[in-house]
This record gives sequence, C-alpha cells and structure tokens, in this order.
Amino acid sequence: MTEQSMVQKVAREIAAGLGYEWDTLYEGKAEWIADRGSRHDINTPYKPDFIEAARAAIEAMREPTEAMLIAAEAIPIMADTYGQTRDEVIPTYTAMISAALAGSETDG
Repeated sequence: MTEQSMVQKVAREIAAGLGYEWDTLYEGKAEWIADRGSRHDINTPYKPDFIEAARAAIEAMREPTEAMLIAAEAIPIMADTYGQTRDEVIPTYTAMISAALAGSETDG
C-alpha cells in the first residue's frame, strides 16, 4: 500500500463526514454509468469531487491564524532550541502546506 497524500487523507475524511465510504466512490461518471447504469442519481459525488474539496480546505489553511502563531511561539523547542520567532515560523508552516498540496498531483 502506498502512502496517502495529505490531500487524499483529507478527502477521505470529508467523504466519511458526509456519510460516504471512500472505497465505494466512483472515479467519475463513466465508471458510474458502466457499473450502475444511467438511471441512478446523477448528483452522486465522485472521488475527484472530494479531492477538490480537500485541496480547497488545505489551501484555506495556507495562512496561519493568530491563534496558530501564538501556539507555535508557545512550543519550547521552537523558541529555546531554534530561537524561532513568529515571523520565522510562517515560512515553515506555509512550506508544509505547499508540500501537502504538491503531493496531491496524482490524486483524483
């Protein structure tokens, strides 16, 4: 089993939160039609719908909130060991979010 990207992990959680089982979702309409026929609900979401929602959710987290910055400053290892200030934490945080989004190139 390959490691899931963060986008896929978030997509799976969004699907589950809305009552869908990821492994039973279709990749797209063609797969849905081939398996179930065209007489079923055409509004059924597909995996790419949840991937898109996950990307949007992660993208919304790109800029840390004030509360997140305060929490980062409170981590002793950040301040004591690395001497990182809140302004120095932001690039690290945004780089992590960017990596999460970049790792999703093959999702969907």
